[in-house]
Amino acid sequence: MNKYMLRLLTLSSVFVLTSFPAAQPFLTNNIGIVSAQENIDFESLRHSLVEETPMLQSQMDQISDDQLQVSYKKVQTEVPTGGDIATLYHYLLNDYPQVFKDQIEGLKNKLIELGGLDAEVVEKIDPSQLLFIDHLVQKDRGEEDLTALIERLKEEGLLVNDDQLDLENIKQNLLESTPIDKDQISQIADEDLIELANEVNQNGGDPATVFNRLLVKYPELFKNQVQMIIEGLKNQGNVQTSALEQLDPEILLWENYHILQEKGQVDYDALADKLINKGHVLPIKNNETRAQMIRQELLQSTPIIEEQLQEFSDDILILLAEKVNKEGGDPSTVFNHLVQTYPDVFAHEVQRLEKIMIEQYGLDADKLKALADNVILWENYRIKNRNEGQESFSVLADQLVKEYHIPQESLKDIVVDKKETTVADINNQVKSALPQTGESQSVLPVLMASILGLFGIRFIKE
Repeated sequence: MNKYMLRLLTLSSVFVLTSFPAAQPFLTNNIGIVSAQENIDFESLRHSLVEETPMLQSQMDQISDDQLQVSYKKVQTEVPTGGDIATLYHYLLNDYPQVFKDQIEGLKNKLIELGGLDAEVVEKIDPSQLLFIDHLVQKDRGEEDLTALIERLKEEGLLVNDDQLDLENIKQNLLESTPIDKDQISQIADEDLIELANEVNQNGGDPATVFNRLLVKYPELFKNQVQMIIEGLKNQGNVQTSALEQLDPEILLWENYHILQEKGQVDYDALADKLINKGHVLPIKNNETRAQMIRQELLQSTPIIEEQLQEFSDDILILLAEKVNKEGGDPSTVFNHLVQTYPDVFAHEVQRLEKIMIEQYGLDADKLKALADNVILWENYRIKNRNEGQESFSVLADQLVKEYHIPQESLKDIVVDKKETTVADINNQVKSALPQTGESQSVLPVLMASILGLFGIRFIKE
């Protein structure tokens, strides 16, 4: 019963009618009922109904003593506490609706025509509640006040249609029993929520099913929440972080939600233990295992090679990885930190690439060396990945010129095709150089001279 109804009951309780035993228990036999009926003071009862309830005198005049007695009897037999004057009014309204019809319809029309309320919404308001609230408003204001009536109806939640009521219930149930929060739910279209909830209900689902469906349909809404949990677990340091990114977001969100419900706060240690116990992730047993994982991730996803990686101890890798994880980084960030902090480890590879770019492709040495070491390493690595592991220095040179604006000088040295010259080649060249006299010429002297000449030139060059 709403609060205004309760208030009315309190107000009407000041009226005590000796023949209307409000606080008496059930009358357990017909003799008792008859006895109670015979003691009814109809005049006092009518007066109280007009004074303490919305009952109008014109309505009271339409109800006979016999009819009043019938409703009175129902209150005595159906209401465990015996009821009071407000209860009797409610029974009279239900027993003789035609008496109250004009009053109810008149008030509803005012709400629709003057108050601008939706007719469908107004029709769903219980007549007894509507009349009692209007009665209280008039009692407070001393006159009819439609605006105040509408405000009180809103406060009581009586001015909502079925869809609105369903929507509020859906949102409340989701917020109370799933990992979703107010910000996330506010970004979901009301129509989608109602449609999805109805579909789930038809198939015997519950709020958890609705949430899981929303997670699939709106993954971006939950992305930050999932990432925050992953970062918390990474910083906690007791689980293999490589598996977290692959873990179903539904598992992470629900397990974290259950921890919150149990402990009342975020607890990533407890969450990590739960994920390990359920087999969702594997624990990191010791520093050696953790270091092996870091090394494997670096080899798989950065330009580092095995020889370079061997220069770093397990402790260095673990400490750096933990630092990077706290800052929201990844293996590429670890690699960049290593290049910056330990340039000597990568110097040989950097110098090799720079030398090829300068000597064979004419890139400006000063500009090239001014680049951070990790730049040329990453560019060469990406090109190799696209080229099935093969280096392509021409592509690398073009990339450095295009993306980093490294000047490229014209090449001074032309690469010559060093094809071996054979005796047959020389013989053919000499023949073509001899005058065409029609006579047979001896090629041997010329051939010998040419060979000696070639050896002489080669000796001089050497």
